[in-house]
Amino acid sequence: LGWFQWRALRGWLPDLRASRFVAATVAVAAGGWLVGMSMPLMMALRGAAPVASGEGGSAGGPSALAVTTFAIGFGAIAGALFGAVQAVVLAKRARGVRWWIAGSSVGWALGLPIAYVAGSLGTATMSWWEATGLSVGAGLGMGICVGLTTFAATRVMTPRCA
Repeated sequence: LGWFQWRALRGWLPDLRASRFVAATVAVAAGGWLVGMSMPLMMALRGAAPVASGEGGSAGGPSALAVTTFAIGFGAIAGALFGAVQAVVLAKRARGVRWWIAGSSVGWALGLPIAYVAGSLGTATMSWWEATGLSVGAGLGMGICVGLTTFAATRVMTPRCA
């Protein structure tokens, strides 16, 4: 994620170094994914279905509404954290980095539910190709959400003159 964002930003902020921007992204990603993926991992280890069918839930698994609500809230928090860590690097080169933080937060809040719900659609009978297609689709959905909202943030931000 950080590398793709850096590639998009480097034409606008030519002195932005990949090592600093990507390192900041990797640092927060390691902790963020550990926390964020602990919910589905713990459910899988318990043998519960990631998303129960219907609103009421079944077999101890949370309802689709519960998973989506968690994903929105966690996405907003994770996105704000990603945005804030990246904004530390961007602040030396651009004004208005609060928009970057807000864009990242909104993008993650929109995109993470796509990934969580897509993950719940997987079944033991799916072929490798179907599972891969589901994963790619979820990743694209999340990437589009984060990409569009952070792109919108760059339209409000302005480069600092050296």
